[in-house]
Amino acid sequence: MNSPIQMQSVVESPYYAGEFLCPWPVPAFKPLSMIRLWGEMTYPEIGLVFAQLAQYNQIELSNNIQTV
Repeated sequence: MNSPIQMQSVVESPYYAGEFLCPWPVPAFKPLSMIRLWGEMTYPEIGLVFAQLAQYNQIELSNNIQTV
């Protein structure tokens, strides 16, 4: 087995005890699974990373979609 070692950047998906509320679309996910960061992520996958960043920084999310 002479395969090269690869490193990948990942973010842990959010864990919510109750209903998952997010004002933007996100894909279905398993709590605490890994989200691979790569150049071809879809917008919903990027939204899931931002939801995790919001949770990590204790920013409360709601299901109210606001347009600018």
